[in-house]
Formats: sequence, C-alpha cells, structure tokens
Amino acid sequence: MKRHYTKYAAPLAALALTGCIDDGYDLSNIDTSSELTFKDLILPVNIDDVELSDVVDLNDNSKIKVMEIDGKKAYVITDKGALSSDPIKVDRFSSKGAATDWDQVRFSSASGSGKLEYPVSQTLSFSFGNIDKAIVSAETVDCEPASLDIIIDASASGVPEGTTMRGISMIVTPGLSITSMPEGCAYDPDYGIMMVDQASFGSDGRIIIPLHFNAVNLVKATARFDDSSRTITVNSKIWLNEATVLAADGSELPSEINAAMKTDISDINVTAFSGELNYPLQGHGLDIPPINLDYFPYFFSEPGTDLKLVNPQLYMSLDNPLWQSYATIESGVEMVANRYDGTTATYSAEDMLSVGNALQDERQNFVLSPKEPKGADVPEDYRRMLQHVQFTSLQDVLSGGRVPYSIDVRLKDPRAFQRSVSGFSLGTVYKGIEGTYEFFAPMTLKNGEDGSQIIYHTHRTGWKSDIAKFTIDSLKIEADVYSTIPLGGYLIATPVDSEGKLMDVNLEGAQVDAKAFDQHVTVTASGVITDLNGIDFIAIIRPGNREETLGPDQKIELKNIRIKANGKYATDL
Repeated sequence: MKRHYTKYAAPLAALALTGCIDDGYDLSNIDTSSELTFKDLILPVNIDDVELSDVVDLNDNSKIKVMEIDGKKAYVITDKGALSSDPIKVDRFSSKGAATDWDQVRFSSASGSGKLEYPVSQTLSFSFGNIDKAIVSAETVDCEPASLDIIIDASASGVPEGTTMRGISMIVTPGLSITSMPEGCAYDPDYGIMMVDQASFGSDGRIIIPLHFNAVNLVKATARFDDSSRTITVNSKIWLNEATVLAADGSELPSEINAAMKTDISDINVTAFSGELNYPLQGHGLDIPPINLDYFPYFFSEPGTDLKLVNPQLYMSLDNPLWQSYATIESGVEMVANRYDGTTATYSAEDMLSVGNALQDERQNFVLSPKEPKGADVPEDYRRMLQHVQFTSLQDVLSGGRVPYSIDVRLKDPRAFQRSVSGFSLGTVYKGIEGTYEFFAPMTLKNGEDGSQIIYHTHRTGWKSDIAKFTIDSLKIEADVYSTIPLGGYLIATPVDSEGKLMDVNLEGAQVDAKAFDQHVTVTASGVITDLNGIDFIAIIRPGNREETLGPDQKIELKNIRIKANGKYATDL
C-alpha cells in the first residue's frame, strides 16, 4: 500500500529513525545517510511567554517615585538635600603713619605783617598693605578715627605767642571724610582745597592745623592699586599757596620770619571698603552628594538605549548673607554623568545663578531646565519668586548608552562675584551661604530623530540537541504582542548557536504598535542557520510623534510564540 506523509511528518519521522536500526544487520556497505527537506516545519520547542520586564521595579530605597504629572501617574527621578559654605570673612588692612620732610617757609615782613614769599610744595606718601586677595579694587575705605596734621614751626625766628596766620590757602590730600577741623576751616574733598581763616602760634612757636577723618575716597586721592604686591599707595601733593602773618596786640614781628612746614598723617586702620569683591565660596557643605542611579532598572541599561528627557529640572534655593553690602552671590552649575565604562560627560547651564541684594535675608529660588516649568509642576517649596536659568543640555544627562550609575551636581566657581560692594565690613565673620536643592526629572521621553530610544533583549536558549542538526534556510517567528507602553517599537529575532553566539544572518523585523493588544507579528531570519540553540529577542522602542511619559505597570509581553523553519535535516539511518 502506498503511504502518504504530510510535509511536516518526514523530518519528525527522521528524528525517530535514529533509534530503529537493528544492530544485527551489516550496514557497512550500505549508505545509511539521508537528507530530508522540510518547509514551514513548526519546531518542537516550547517557549514560555516573553515578558520584556516592567519598565521600573520600585523599591523603598529607589529615587524613582510615582508622581502625578498632567493628571497622569508617571515615574520621576527625585533627589533633594541641603548645601552651605564656610563662613565668609575678608581681613582688615591698614596704613602706617607717614610724614613729609620739613620744607622752608619764608615770609617778607613789614609794618607788623608778613606775606608768604613763594608757595611751598611737598609730597605725602602712605600705603595700605596686606590687602586680602578677595578685594579686586577699592574706591573708598572706612577707618577708625585718624588725622592729618599741617604743622608750621616758626620757633627759630622767635615769633611771639599769639602771632596769627590769616587767609591760609592750601591744597592737601583730597578724598578725606572729615569728622572735625578747626573753626573757620573749610575743606573741599573733591580737590583737597583747604581755606583757614586764621591760626595762632603757640608758646612753642608752632601752628598745628588738624583734620580728623574716618574715611578716604581713594579715587579722589588718586591712589594706585598694585595687585601683585597687594598694596594701595597714595601720593598726594601738599601745597601752601597763600598766608599772611600778623603780630599779636602789643608785639612786633621779627624782621625776618623763617619757618618750616611738614605734614603728618596717622595710622589708618581700615574697617570697611567699597569697591569690587571676588570672594570664592568654599567648604564641604557645597559638595552635593551624587545622585545615585545604580539601582536603575536593567531595562534601561542595554547597549543602544539612549534616554533623552524632555524637561528634567534642578531646583535650587540660596540666600545671600552679604545683602547689606550690596554684594551678589553668583555660581555656575554643572552636572556630570558617571558611566560604568569609566567615562564621564559634563553638562553645564548656559546662565549663572545670581542671588542679588534686593531680597535682604530671604532666599532666591531657581529652576535650571531646558524649558521653564509652570504652575503645579513646580514643587511647592520653590514657587515663590522663582527664576528660570537656561540649562538645555540637562535633557541629555541620562543619554549616551547605558544609564550612568551616578550624577554629580556641582556649583561651579561659587563666589561673591566682581560686583560693586558698599561699606563691606572687614574682619567681620559673615555666615556662609545656605540653601537647598531638588532634582526633579519626569521620565518623559523626547521624540524626533534625536529623541529617546530604549532597547531590550532577552535570550531563549537550551533547545533540543536534535534541532542543532538542522540546516535552516529561514526562520519565521510569530507571536502575539500585548503592550501597556505608550511607545511604538520594532521587534527583531536573531538565531543563537550552542555557544551562545548570535548568527550573522539577514533579519526582517516587525513594527509593534504603542499599547498593542493581541497584535500578531511575524519576524524572519534568513541565511545559513546551523547548530541552532535558541532565539535572541530585541525590542527597539521609540516615542512616536509625541513626547511620552513612562508610568507604572508598563511592559511588553510576547505570547503564543511559534517558530517555523525551512531547510534540511541530515541523519544516519
């Protein structure tokens, strides 16, 4: 009777023939090899449902939280903490007392009076040293009570006590903030012009004209700042331009009046300054602990995965302990992604954090992000007086392959910056800056050609050894897809040999719809496929035309997997 076989039966029967040869037969002269061709053979392997993992598997220590974004539950990477700097102090500085040499002053006297024969000029020099490096420039300095004295000595000429000098016209050091001076004395701080109605010689034959001051305008005094030696030097001309000597009642003037003049200035101990300050803020409190991502789901760790977030946000709140001096606290901000391969990637904000003086002792709130968040998306603690700082590259902080194991947040060169300060107290210990930060990164994936891509793959290996004897021309893998992820994807399947290596064959994948439900897909692999021991499934998931947010319970499942093969089976009968 003629037997009929189905097209699937021959290979399956061949599997059984290997155990049906009678050992009593001499087959040495008989060709017992046989090659059987099969088409659309359903391979006798059972593949359980392939679940492409939950997107995120939360635990109590996870910094990924479930929050409500735009009315929907979404995953958000969060981290928060506090920061502070060391106390702020700029040291005092001072100038030692100085004096000019004695210069001759001659009067021509006649009829009981004498006039200054010629103007007298001398140079008064004094320097401030050991100036704190935080001081970039100084326009004015406040100081403890100090004095500048003009001394005229006519004792050698025997000028009687009570002899007066009247109509004294002088130029002295400009820029002094005078607290007291003799009655009838006028001083112009802009030019140093000083007029004295009269002054009387004492019993020692001297006149002393004292000017008491508590500040110096260094600009008006034409001071020179030397950054290399950290000194400020004042060289001022002292001029006696006019004066008349009159005898006291009942006395006569000497026929010749030869006097001498000198100028003394006391120590100047500076207590505050106005100018430019560049004070670097320091301290371990500014070292923000890394945002630890080593718990991040392996789902996001496959080669080729590239997470680009739409609008991650770094919130910061900082105070300004120097607000009364009109100082401004400024800092750059950068985030550094630390990757498993030992490389790092640094992302910097385009703009600076700038905490001005208008807030007095309140804190200024900032959000650093690609786009300015609005309304309820902003954490409540940061909503008041929120200032946006552009940080476009922050969307790439998770990008570039496997998700980094940690992210460093750094204040870059924080300082009381080169801005004009007024009456900045020296030697005073100010408290350091204090503040808080919060990293808030919704897992909203960026769309477009340069957008996000998630790759997931899993092996299904350890098949029956007999299948390894097949020489397969093409494989067809069919499955039903169930997805709760709002992202479309592309599914491919690659044959795996008994050594676990992927075979170099032609692959044709299948498009998987976003939120697919019972979507039947077929993927193929064609070429020379031998030693088959399994299938490697890869899903490439990308946002479509919209930005999509990942939330709880999102996963892809492949069910009812069937594998059909075309090829040949060779065995010994």
